[in-house]
Amino acid sequence: GSTMASSLAQEIDLVLNHNIAKDINLKVGFSALDGSDTLGAFKSGDPSTLNYWGWTMITFKPKFLTGE
Repeated sequence: GSTMASSLAQEIDLVLNHNIAKDINLKVGFSALDGSDTLGAFKSGDPSTLNYWGWTMITFKPKFLTGE
């Protein structure tokens, strides 16, 4: 019977992007998510708790067939 907010959460992402070499790229990130009461209705846990995580990604894109 009650109306819930249409937003599930708010998220902010920070990303550092660095080319290590011609074919190698490094990305390091940090993310934070602040859930709403609507998210709490769909997923168990405390929606008022701030969730945060970090991640790292290395991308290697060799160019074997292009002749570069």
